[in-house]
Order: sequence, then C-alpha cells, then structure tokens
Amino acid sequence: MFVTEGGEALLKFREEVAQFSLHSAASRLSAEKKAKSEFSFSMYRAERKKRDENHFSKFGHLATQVSGSRPISSVSIGSNKCLTGSWCGDATLWDLETLNPICLLENGYLDSRLCSVLYKDHFDELMFTGDSNGLIRMWRLDGDSKSHAIGSLSGHQGRVSQMVSFPHNQKTSIKICSASGDTTWRIWDVATESSILLQEGHSKDVNSIDVHPDGALVVTGGFDANGIVWDVRIGRPIFTLKGHSDAVVGVSFSANGILIASGSQDNTARIWDLRMLKSAYKLLAHTAPLTGVKFSKSQCHHSWGAIEGSPLLLTTSQDMTAKLWASSAEWAQVALLAGHSGKVMQGDISEDARTIVTVSYDRTLKLWQVADALKLTPKIRYLVSFLEARGTEKKRANAALSTAVQNKNRLKNRKKLRMTGEQWTEKRI
Repeated sequence: MFVTEGGEALLKFREEVAQFSLHSAASRLSAEKKAKSEFSFSMYRAERKKRDENHFSKFGHLATQVSGSRPISSVSIGSNKCLTGSWCGDATLWDLETLNPICLLENGYLDSRLCSVLYKDHFDELMFTGDSNGLIRMWRLDGDSKSHAIGSLSGHQGRVSQMVSFPHNQKTSIKICSASGDTTWRIWDVATESSILLQEGHSKDVNSIDVHPDGALVVTGGFDANGIVWDVRIGRPIFTLKGHSDAVVGVSFSANGILIASGSQDNTARIWDLRMLKSAYKLLAHTAPLTGVKFSKSQCHHSWGAIEGSPLLLTTSQDMTAKLWASSAEWAQVALLAGHSGKVMQGDISEDARTIVTVSYDRTLKLWQVADALKLTPKIRYLVSFLEARGTEKKRANAALSTAVQNKNRLKNRKKLRMTGEQWTEKRI
C-alpha cells in the first residue's frame, strides 16, 4: 500500500466530514432512542413483517424501453428521472412517469463504453458518466431536453466501475467517490475538477463503492473477493469483509448505517453488522453470479416520528432476474422481478422504495413499481397498519384500505382525508 501526502483540500474535506458525521450520528441515535421509548417494538416488528411481505410482493412491471444497440450497463435514479449508461458510449436521461427519453448525453468517444453513471437532480440536475478509459465526465441538464458537458475528472488508469456522492454535499462544494479497475478508488472535488484522495488497498479491480449515511465511512468491493470499510476522516481501513469466495461486485450501506450488503460472483449476498464487525446473514440469492446489490435509502416513518429503518435489499444477477429481500422477514425473498432476456447488469431503487429500475444485457431498461392501490398517504398507511396490528380488527383495516383506494382520485385533487372516531369525513383544503 502506498502513502501520499495529503494537501489542504483533503484536510479541509476531512474536517467537514468529521463535523457532519458527528452531528448526523448524534441526531440519528437521539431520534431512535426517542422512538423506542414511545412505542412497543415487538408490536412494530410483527406488524412490519406482515406489511413488508404483502407490500413488496405487489411490485409489478410497468414499462420497458429499448436503448441503443449495445447492452445497458448502469442506472441511477433521481426523484422523478433516471439516468442510464450503455456500452454504446452514450447515456440517456429518462422520465420515470412515462419512461420516455428526455435527453441523450453523447460521449463522443467511439473507443470507450460507459461503465457507470451518477445522477443528482437536487444539485442543479448534475450528472456524471464514467467510461472504460477511466474518464469521468460531468453534465448538466438545461431546460427540459438539452444537456451539455461542463467538465471532466481524469486520473483513473482503468474503467470507472461505480460512482457515489457524499451526504454532506453542498451546491458549492460537491464531492464524489469513484471505484476503478486500476485497483484504486478516489475522492473528487467537483468544483475544482481535481482528485483530493487516491486510495489503494485492493489487489485487483475495485468494482463497487458506497458512502455511509453519516459520511464518515466508505465501503469498497473488489475482484480480490474482499470488501473493505474505510474511515475517510483518518484515511485508514477499519474492517475487511471476508467470506466471499469470488469477486465482490456490489456493496451498499443501509439507511440506518448499521448494515452493509455485499454481492458476489459466488452467487451469494451477505449482510454485515457494523456493530459486531461480522457477517450476520448469508443469502443464497441467485443461481448465477450477482451483478450488484442496493439497499433502499429510506427510513420507516410513523405518525410519531422516524424509527429504526426496515431495510429493503435489491439484488441483481446474471440469471436474468432481480430480487427483493426484507430485513423484517429475516432477509427472506419478498419479490422476484423477472422478465429480462439477458443478464441484469444493474438496478437502482428510489428513496421511497416504491420504484425500481433494472437495466440489462438485452439492451432494455424496465420500470417496476408497487401496485397503485398501495400508493396511499402516510396517514392512511399508518391507519391500516395500526388496525392490522390489533389482529381482531383486521376486517376494519381492510374496509379502511378499500375506502382509501376509492378516494385515491380525490387525494390527487388536493383533498384531505381525516378520521374522526370510526367515520371517514372529507374536507377540502
């Protein structure tokens, strides 16, 4: 392992990360302690398991689009758009409502293919593409259907296999991480278009990378069958994910920051507990090598506030399927997303865990969503789950759900449902 002297930019970055991570961790722990003191976790876990198994089993295929003449390699979801990259060398921005293309990002290099994309719509529609030659290009969306390149990040000597942003990013100071086939990973300052950290540690290609929700940790996965957890505040590895027998092709932090998921070409996925520093679960996930893993990034919310999340894990594989696994069901499979005619190259899941996009070697992207009947307001969802938890009032819960679905169109017209006692009343805003 080589060591290079860090500059002032790296020192400032580490100070920012330390300040943000300490505040973020304290706030998250305080919210969880408050939630635990205000309700019964035993009732919550039982109710959550039932809801997850029912809810996520209703994921359905909504649309398919063909993109380009070569396989689609990567996807990144924003709030209402998604960005895909293909081996043609171009990227396409899509509307998640209609799955129609919005604009094409033309790479312009015939000898390169895109291996990774990153889309951050809350930073002025900023987009990143990473290619097989090690170049990262930055793009910005202008208007509804035009985009232009605004710069590039060069330094990698191998393909850019994955990119991810830091949670403490500001519009004037955006930092991203990239993993590469040159056995290293880097941290980039977008404003100055420079690398502020070059880190090695894997003996083979680095395939995947993710950043902890608090911003202090980075996890990487490589062809050497290992995952490594790094503390970016001190620049050192603190834990090695050892257990896979083949290349680690996907790593992901859970929203609550406690768990790490890893996916491997040994056909398995593992769940690692950072509190115990060991593998907590091994999932015999697919019948062929995995191509990636992705945790949902949303925490569970009830009417009394945020509580410990119930992570949902998405795995993709060369067996032409994607699968969903729920922690509330002891990491049992809760949904199978099948329909591609080629290996699934990658998948991404929206922040609310209701939309999934998968891309495939068959040159298509597919949109998957929870059935419309379950797209209810948080207040209605809480009512239904509360009544279900009572057991004896299950019929009443079903009646409430039926009534809520019937009023779905009224909700879209900005009407508000309220419950007084056991009667539904309607009041215009």
